[in-house]
Amino acid sequence: MPELITLSGVGGKTPAAFLVKSQEHSILLDIGEGPEPGVLPDFTGIDRVDAVLLSHAHVDHVGGLALLPNLGNPEVYASQATWELMPEAPVADTQRRILPVSGQISLCGTQITMGQTGHAPGGLWFHLGTGRSLIYMGDHSEESPVLPYEAPPAAHTVIVDASYGDRNTDLETQLDALENAAKGGAVIAVPIGGRGPDLVIALQARGLPVKVDEQVARELAFLTKNLHLANSQVHGDLAKAVNTPRADQDAKPSDVIIAVGPNADYGLAQSLAEATDEPFRFVFTGFVPQNSPAKRLIETGRGEWLPWNVHPRMKDVIKLVEQTGAKQVVPAFVDPNKATHLFNTLGNRICLDRAIKL
Repeated sequence: MPELITLSGVGGKTPAAFLVKSQEHSILLDIGEGPEPGVLPDFTGIDRVDAVLLSHAHVDHVGGLALLPNLGNPEVYASQATWELMPEAPVADTQRRILPVSGQISLCGTQITMGQTGHAPGGLWFHLGTGRSLIYMGDHSEESPVLPYEAPPAAHTVIVDASYGDRNTDLETQLDALENAAKGGAVIAVPIGGRGPDLVIALQARGLPVKVDEQVARELAFLTKNLHLANSQVHGDLAKAVNTPRADQDAKPSDVIIAVGPNADYGLAQSLAEATDEPFRFVFTGFVPQNSPAKRLIETGRGEWLPWNVHPRMKDVIKLVEQTGAKQVVPAFVDPNKATHLFNTLGNRICLDRAIKL
């Protein structure tokens, strides 16, 4: 009987790495690092996998790719958008395989279906027809203004993005707070490949004079050229947003700037955090690691943390479990102490064991 082995990703905010193993084959679902720098999955006792499926290009899902030689240098499967968002990934061209954003493939004798997650451009969930069937959601969101979300089919076991634990606040409510915080000027720090275009579209719709850095401008242009990766209702907004003024050479503390470097740890966000002539205010919207520049900026009053949903709310997780009919639920990327109500609601369907029969 096939097994799901959790190498990392359960019990807290740790990198994604889930192994689906049968007598004949093994498929690795993501191979991340972080979000605390240097934290990698433990592959002790595993010296070979047959293939790797990447859900999307964020570091906590792909940051461990340098470990591939330790796993037999398997083929790596991802969407074209995911490959384009990580051009320097340590994966040989001969190992790279491109997945459609919607459709099916056969891999290692397993039928794999995929669809878009609404979390990152070209981000995918995977349905594996192995054992009694498994869904790996990676990260997902139903609320993105820009990125499409496609509901997965039924499955016996679901690995679900439970990052937000019991959080249930809607994105629209969060946007009100973010708009108020950005008025008068703020640097809104974002990761590469995700919420940047969402924030541009949302804040421009509220009338804020947004500026962007080179990376966010590139992501807007990429989506404009690949409209199948965007919700149809924002195609016109993207066409306008692609002309958003740049902040790279002309940034002022009074500007509303969306820039990469989610914790002011790289990119324009880092440069502006280190500027000494005029202090910039910062807004951080994602996970803030200990000992990060973001943490220090918040502690010294130059930054604040405001949520911006790019993961499912508690009610979205429960809805997914009910829609798929899952009998086994693996809550990924969350401290159980922050998901008490979620865990109580799902009851004996919750699986935290390292190895689970499929």
